[in-house]
Amino acid sequence: MDESVKAIKGPDDEHTPKETVDKTIEPDALRIISQNCSMEYIKRLRESPDTDIFSTAYRVGSRIRLIRKAKGLTQAELGEKVGLTADRVQKYENGIRKPKPELIQEFATALGVNRKALEDPIISDPVGALFALFEMEMLYNLKVERSPDNSSAVLTFGHGVSPELDAFLAEWEKAYKHFNEKINLASSEREAKDIANSYTKWKYAVSRESAGEMSKQSQRELLKKQIELLNQELEILGEE
Repeated sequence: MDESVKAIKGPDDEHTPKETVDKTIEPDALRIISQNCSMEYIKRLRESPDTDIFSTAYRVGSRIRLIRKAKGLTQAELGEKVGLTADRVQKYENGIRKPKPELIQEFATALGVNRKALEDPIISDPVGALFALFEMEMLYNLKVERSPDNSSAVLTFGHGVSPELDAFLAEWEKAYKHFNEKINLASSEREAKDIANSYTKWKYAVSRESAGEMSKQSQRELLKKQIELLNQELEILGEE
């Protein structure tokens, strides 16, 4: 990484000064800097190891905190905008309290974002799907690039960020190829539909044992691996 790429620290509640970024920047540096700025989403695992990181309250609170810091606001400043104390904002950000829909809208207005940016994404909605992809960019090193013929966008996941996800994707690729080949060889429309139904059943059963029964400890280990990867990237940027 070129020395011209500097670390950007999101301002904390004491208004830590930001460092600047030279305009001569490497093509993939935006991803690294973006992950640097959004470290709080994962970093708080260390601060609150017993927090249920998969609760709706935690996820919404994490997004509020992430965007607040990106906007350069303290908890007190955000609280003033929505009529809450800094302590109450902290409780929402930490997932201790779950904001009601009307309060989520107030947070969104105060932060200048679509409320869908704070809520759990509904992927049948294109906007919700986009926010889901943004989170996968941060958590699973998702990248968006143009296809070789420049006709469409191509999404790729970073290998090694999540061994479990890597394994699921490998299974999915094999299953997709297998069922697609069977459909192409089907002798009737009915047979093709039966094969498609088999593929659907496979998709919703594939993670029943491996993911559905994953313990909190293994979930923490997965996120610790992600934290380690991000810390390595921070070291490249000269983060102390």
